[in-house]
Amino acid sequence: MSESLFRTATEAMATRFEFALHGGDEIYLRAAAEEAMAEILRLEKALSFYSPGSIVSRINREAFHHPVRVTPQIFQLLEQSIEISNRTTGLFDITVAPLIELWNTASRTGTLPGHRQVETILQSVGAQHIQLDLNNFSVSLTHPDTRINLGSIGKGYALQCAFEILMDLEVPHGLIQGGTSSIIAWGNTPEEGPWKIGIQSPENTREYSPLQMPEPSGTEFLEVVELDGKSLAVSSIWGRGFHAGGRYLGHVIHPATGWPVGHSQLCALTSPDAATADALTTAMIAAETGDVPGLAAGFPDASGFVFHSPEEPLTRFP
Repeated sequence: MSESLFRTATEAMATRFEFALHGGDEIYLRAAAEEAMAEILRLEKALSFYSPGSIVSRINREAFHHPVRVTPQIFQLLEQSIEISNRTTGLFDITVAPLIELWNTASRTGTLPGHRQVETILQSVGAQHIQLDLNNFSVSLTHPDTRINLGSIGKGYALQCAFEILMDLEVPHGLIQGGTSSIIAWGNTPEEGPWKIGIQSPENTREYSPLQMPEPSGTEFLEVVELDGKSLAVSSIWGRGFHAGGRYLGHVIHPATGWPVGHSQLCALTSPDAATADALTTAMIAAETGDVPGLAAGFPDASGFVFHSPEEPLTRFP
């Protein structure tokens, strides 16, 4: 007879974080989940791009004028973000915030920005505009229009922090997810089998929770992966884009061109670290097809694929 899952959830970072735990007393599992969820909510307050009281907002307001001190934890996340940016030759970049705002406006109005407008904003984009001082955990921005947005790594980072809390509390089995794009699973299912997660094709418009996944069949899934102590991240151009000029423009913005990515549709990968997985899927989906293997070589612990179109084979890595 299989154990029942203890389930709970919280809303944070504009998504739903879900927990499915088993292998212990329900009161203990609930307390462990509440501690992990509290950390997610605390990080949301610090990392929010839109909340005026967040650390990120303070950096964006003040760091061009004077160094802004941050907590060691946020400093470490900024270091990790810049490191990934450098290792992906800028394909992952937390300074694309002005470009995201530009394309959000285009989505609302249905009017494409001009090339000169994009080129002007690109002058403020790039990790070289962020200076970190380890001596006092401070951040400076070197361009007046540079702004950071940790949305492409923050959810994975929060999930990783929650997972580490659950590991410290010795929760033996579980699956936690942030929305439908970031998942960590460890141990076994209540039926004592591995956690299996189906990766949907972009052509499948229905949304599934990995906790309630139907049996894989036909073209419904590009792949089914088993997770045990690793994270799975999925990034797709679909879902938050818009149609203009006779084509679909997704929400993933290429940091070098300033325009939405269109040559790849989806990237899925596993990694021991959920923050790295979150960031790397964004970089992979922006990379040219021929550059994916070289990019992946810099992250030997990551494995996955990029989906370009139904007519093309998956680009797998490593």
